[in-house]
Amino acid sequence: MTGTVCVAGLGGIGGAMARRLDECGHAVVGVDPAPTRRDEWQRETGRPAVADVSAVEWSTVRQLVVVVGTQEQAVGLLNTVAELAADELGVVIVSTVRTSFWTPVRERAPRPWRLLEAPVTGGEARARSGEITLFMHGPAAEGDRAVLDDLSGRLIEFDRYGQPSLAKLLNNTLAATNAMNVARALALAAERGITPEVLLSALNEGSGRSMISQHLGEFSTHQYELLEKDVGLLHADAPGAELGESVTDLARVVEEALGDRSGAGGSF
Repeated sequence: MTGTVCVAGLGGIGGAMARRLDECGHAVVGVDPAPTRRDEWQRETGRPAVADVSAVEWSTVRQLVVVVGTQEQAVGLLNTVAELAADELGVVIVSTVRTSFWTPVRERAPRPWRLLEAPVTGGEARARSGEITLFMHGPAAEGDRAVLDDLSGRLIEFDRYGQPSLAKLLNNTLAATNAMNVARALALAAERGITPEVLLSALNEGSGRSMISQHLGEFSTHQYELLEKDVGLLHADAPGAELGESVTDLARVVEEALGDRSGAGGSF
């Protein structure tokens, strides 16, 4: 492999993707403000990790993979990197953002950058094994393709910027709506003496079965909060969308419906 891949964000998905790239033979440098994440990354891989993008040796970096938690963090990071690395660079933005994110980012990005929109679905385990699905648009060079191919089991390409982000937000809005409906069904059933275990067994043998009904208790509170956040991002750019309107306080509703069965962790 030639050049370095910088992965900004070594949390769940970002850390899994960074480890996958390392195992595939890429030279990877991690960026994360959390000392525990940096220490764990360095201990497991022997690769460098820094707290801030200003400490990266950008002359050696050919791809930047952005996996930070919020759109605001992504904007701040890109603004900083633009001052440090104005040369040719493949910028893969995995972070979930609003569709309106892309117009100002493309206007401000250095001209030699190759902006690649690439939100993902599939969760940490599949990111770690290279089986995650990428929704992608952008002018990927050969080196960028090598990174994307090593990260993903499937790559779905879209026609223009904003479409991959919209697909990701729609996916998560549907998942959130389904989770809310299943949780409310469990609550209604409980009022009439049917336990969650029995109702879920029945649903999963019938037409009510879905990925959510099969794995409702495997997702953490944080993951349900992320789903609800993404519903908000969708509505911010599509305020008239009649999707996800019933999603309110999702994590609490699911937890109350499941009782002790909730919170093991899963993937969207």
